[in-house]
This record gives sequence, structure tokens and C-alpha cells, in this order.
Amino acid sequence: MFETNRLRIREFSSSDFTALHDLFSDAESMRFIGPRRPMSDVETQDWLNEQILLQASSITRHAVALKSNDELIGVCGIKLLAGVRDFGYFFRRSYWGKGFAFEACHAILDLLTESPSTVNYQIFVAKENLHSQRLLVKLGFNFGPLSERDGEAGYFVTRE
Repeated sequence: MFETNRLRIREFSSSDFTALHDLFSDAESMRFIGPRRPMSDVETQDWLNEQILLQASSITRHAVALKSNDELIGVCGIKLLAGVRDFGYFFRRSYWGKGFAFEACHAILDLLTESPSTVNYQIFVAKENLHSQRLLVKLGFNFGPLSERDGEAGYFVTRE
């Protein structure tokens, strides 16, 4: 799809399973993602299969891989959740704190801004997810009042 200085933003492939399961089976990485718990091998494979199907015909998140070796390190982009375009990102813990999430989010958000069909999206960040809150501030987002989504306290954020 496209590249940044260090990353390749691309479609998922079946070969991403091992790296994706490293992310989805890690309790700390999953604290604010999806089911809010580690996922099994079967759940990871089901998620990957769904993404591979969706990327052919629908809006879905993208694989984020290292440009140097195409190793999957995270997931970023828009996905339809309950009919709403939801922007989200999640990365393998061994890649936290190295600027990869900022680099991927910045690049994808720039593309979204250029595409009138995807300008309307939402971002919700959990009240306790301080790392994501800091990233969203760096990306130029503003926080709305404390809200709730699916029983979780947090903030909807907007970008001017």
C-alpha cells in the first residue's frame, strides 16, 4: 500500500499469524484492545482470516510492518464497528516506545484527511490508557468530556 521512513503499511497475509499472535496473546498489549484479555490461537486465526476477507471488500485496519524485513509489528487504521468508522492502533509490546505507533498513525491519518470518503471517523481512548492519550495529543487531537463506550470510561477525541 505505502511506506514511511521505517514502516510498510500493507494488507494482512496468512504469514502474519505468528507475529499477530505475539500481540494478541500478550495480556498487557490486550488491556485496551478487543476482548480486553489475551486471545487464543484460534481467536487470533479467526481475527486474521476476517481481516484478509474484509480487506478485499470493505474498510478495515492495516498491517504495520518493518520496512527492513516486512515483520508485522502492529495494526493501524479504520474499521467499521457497529456502523461507525473507528480509528484504532495496537502494537506488539517489544515495539512500544520507539515511535512506530506515531509514525504509522501520522501517515494513515494524513491519508484519511486527503480522502473525503473516510474523513468522518471516531477515536475513543480509555480513561486508563495513558500511553495512547499521550500519543493522541502528539498527533494533534483534543479530548472531549469523560464519556462511556461499551461500559468503559474514556474520551472521544477530535482533531481540528
